[in-house]
Amino acid sequence: ESCTVSILPALFYILICLKTKADTQITIGAIMTAIYALVMSMIQVLFFLPSVAATFIVTDRLHRNEMFNLLHGFLYLIRIPGDYLLVTYALCN
Repeated sequence: ESCTVSILPALFYILICLKTKADTQITIGAIMTAIYALVMSMIQVLFFLPSVAATFIVTDRLHRNEMFNLLHGFLYLIRIPGDYLLVTYALCN
């Protein structure tokens, strides 16, 4: 099932490339790339979040005076997907 799910977007894009004009191909490719980037960013954050949260909780328990520094870690986790978009934007421009 997972193999089918991973092959379907490629087959869809192949069909788009065979049947449509170049401008449409580029537009569909850009939309599919944006969706794929968002999904991959969400997956990374969702897998990364529990381990980092556990580290933050242990750190909080061991170093009470530095408890407020945990806010910076939380902001970092929120910012991860935006960082990928920033790198892509910088490379493309």
